[in-house]
Amino acid sequence: MLTEDNQKYWRPDTPAFADYYYHVIQVNTSTFDQYSFTINSSIQICAFMYTSEFDPTNPCSNRWFYDCSGTNGEVRFRNFFESRRNYVLVITTFSANVTGEFTIIISGPGLVELTPSPLNTISPPPSKSKNIQIHLFIRHLLDS
Repeated sequence: MLTEDNQKYWRPDTPAFADYYYHVIQVNTSTFDQYSFTINSSIQICAFMYTSEFDPTNPCSNRWFYDCSGTNGEVRFRNFFESRRNYVLVITTFSANVTGEFTIIISGPGLVELTPSPLNTISPPPSKSKNIQIHLFIRHLLDS
């Protein structure tokens, strides 16, 4: 769940001092092969994949690839993942200080373990499945 309690960071290639809420999910695959990720949302979103770890103070470090083409509310990517290697998926919004709802769908030949980062709220336990759907709900901030 992504709310005002989530941390914010400066996303690369954006204006200085713009704050973006983000959600971190650890990704581990059981088999070296190609996996497909689809992230659907009612808002414009970005997805960043990191190798090893994600450092919000240095968001370009360990960045493997990203997709900010979610202008229609959908981001898709497919790539080869090594087995038993730690990857980090960071979901954020295209625009600063915006929240919304999104769904992640992952498919591939092997098991995929997803572990959401600990927040101030209760997180679901890790999921292991060949086809995974995760629903993360976030609110839209109202301008006051």
